Amino acid sequence: MDAPDERNAFLDQIARIANSSPYYRHVRMQVVEFTPNGCIMTMDAGHDHSNLYGNTHGGAIASIADSTCGISLVPALHADEYAMTQHLDVSYLRPAGIGLLRAEGRLISRGRNSAVLEADVFDGQGELVAHAHSIHSIRRRPGGFHAKGGPEGKP
Repeated sequence: MDAPDERNAFLDQIARIANSSPYYRHVRMQVVEFTPNGCIMTMDAGHDHSNLYGNTHGGAIASIADSTCGISLVPALHADEYAMTQHLDVSYLRPAGIGLLRAEGRLISRGRNSAVLEADVFDGQGELVAHAHSIHSIRRRPGGFHAKGGPEGKP
């Protein structure tokens, strides 16, 4: 198997593990694609995600933005590393109605102990509804991401 095939298999495994998360299933969120520098996720925002005004609640939007940033970082982690959100800043630009949300995340910078990421969240009409900026703390532990059920090794 060549390196691109190994990388694709690794990314597919990350998506399967993330998409099997009880939380992701509960909020109907999933990884749909990896990009060269991040990932794309969707959330099927229903009435159970709505606020008092009938729009998707800001917490649901923050959740998909945070998850998209976090999953965008996983391919850049070493086998003995895992990451967690240290800071998340979300700018809400317009109300998001009920329906499919799409978030596009990207890794901006990765250092030894932290990473900077961004995500844009779009509504079903393709309108930008939020922009997020996150800082993730990178930690080491035996097994890294793998110790919590992550993929066994990466290319």
